[in-house]
Amino acid sequence: MQMVWYYIHQGVQYGPLTWEQVQQAVVAGRLAPGDLIWRQGMAQWVEAQRVPELVGLFRSVPVPTARTAPAAIPSRSTLPTGFPAPRPGGHGGLPGPQQLPPSPWDELLLRLLAFLRRQGVYWQRLFHGYPQAIAPLPQEQQRLAQADLSGRLANYALWRRAVLGIACGFMGAAAAFQFMHVLSGLVSDGNQNAIQYTRFGTLIQFLMPLSVLAVAIAAFLAVNSFERLRFSFIYVIGGGIVGLSIPLIVVFIPSEWLIELDKEPQTTVREFEVPKNITIPMISIRFHISVMPLVLSLLPALSRGCLRIKLFFPAAIAPGWGMIASIPLFALLTLATFVLVYHLVGNLMLLISLALWIGAPLIFLFRFNLLTRPLNQPQDVAQIVKTQYVVMALAIVAILLFVIYLSTAKPGDRFLVGIDKKTSWIRPWDLQLHFSWIEYVGRLLFYSTLFADLMLIVTQRLWYEERVLRLQPGAEEFDQQMLALAKALALPYVVGQPSPNSQNASASSPVPGQQNESPSPTPGTTPPASTPVQVPIFPPAVPVGPPSSGESA
Repeated sequence: MQMVWYYIHQGVQYGPLTWEQVQQAVVAGRLAPGDLIWRQGMAQWVEAQRVPELVGLFRSVPVPTARTAPAAIPSRSTLPTGFPAPRPGGHGGLPGPQQLPPSPWDELLLRLLAFLRRQGVYWQRLFHGYPQAIAPLPQEQQRLAQADLSGRLANYALWRRAVLGIACGFMGAAAAFQFMHVLSGLVSDGNQNAIQYTRFGTLIQFLMPLSVLAVAIAAFLAVNSFERLRFSFIYVIGGGIVGLSIPLIVVFIPSEWLIELDKEPQTTVREFEVPKNITIPMISIRFHISVMPLVLSLLPALSRGCLRIKLFFPAAIAPGWGMIASIPLFALLTLATFVLVYHLVGNLMLLISLALWIGAPLIFLFRFNLLTRPLNQPQDVAQIVKTQYVVMALAIVAILLFVIYLSTAKPGDRFLVGIDKKTSWIRPWDLQLHFSWIEYVGRLLFYSTLFADLMLIVTQRLWYEERVLRLQPGAEEFDQQMLALAKALALPYVVGQPSPNSQNASASSPVPGQQNESPSPTPGTTPPASTPVQVPIFPPAVPVGPPSSGESA
């Protein structure tokens, strides 16, 4: 494994870098002997001239004098996200003596470029097969060090930030589209064919986009406090409750409270019931369409959140069981839609698209043994990652077939989606076409993070309760009951076989019928490490003062 390096030059932290990039920085003058540097294996930051690997390199590079040309400016690829690009006539992004200050448009462009680069990093993290190997940006590393987060918890915080950052954009766009749709409907109330809402019905229409906006705000707050996991969890859980409860409350409001049907004295009951029987089903269809992105996103979000926790913590078994339970429910839920489309449309391409979309997650069921047991081998985790890529590929094929169907389907005398208004029912730039899928993607990402947080808490609680149980008098009796159950159902069990990798196996897994000689760990304390300590990939917090004379590499 290649070492990861970080260094601080003129108050700016650079990294992660490879050894070749560090050598280039020394030759170019971007890394001075007195700059602080850190690599994997070091206990703290040290001066670069104290690192044995760099001593000979500094001697071979001439030290620039006062008349020597200034050091080369770091390239854009080595600058951290959000750092202003170098300008001609200045050094390190600072304006030269004859340079005018940047205009507001330049500042806006720089912020936009920084935002796009950050979004690119988020999307890379979203599709990362091994999320425990996610590397932080320099600004993120400083915040993680201040929050005392390292290892896989730090990687999990980075993954959450990426997913919630993307979800915030999708949910914000969905909320804006829904507000525009509601306002456009209020403006067109003069149309005879428009539904006439009561004041209460008009107010209720704004609740749906407000719930979407609440989810976007919760994601934004969680992104900005990603290193403080407790507060970030609270923001996500609160936004998830609001985004789930408001739509469920709205759909159960009686339609008679929402619409306004004029009944003149001379109007007969039959004349009054006819428009009522037409309007109320239209309201019901609208409500059904508005909650479909929420309903269809919950179960896939649950399985996705469980999968991520399994990849972050392969020794946990609760996430695997969550996947095994949620994937069949998702297939059964979408099977009703598949049957409806089969009888109404009967298009082969659409049926194949739906079949792939429903059947792709079922492939995880073939990895039952990997998902429902603790994993401690890299090859086992690699098999789950490969399965994830297969499922993702099938889902992409299903989406492509569905898009092809939309562009080629011709119900009646017009195409379903097209460019010409005379020959197509819907145009690609029509915002109503994108309402549902934008909200669906946003909710899928947001609730996958929510379920991942909940599954992580469940995993910790299961671990804690298991440790507490080992201290109780009934622990041995429970082991005997489970042993009898395993024999009755021909299930696997282990008796008298301590783990070869753990010297305290008898303490963590007492054998039924035997006295436990080693002391059991106290709840809330960390048990002795039974595996080699992994070298961190994050540098420690930067010291306030200069390194002491006793520091060494």
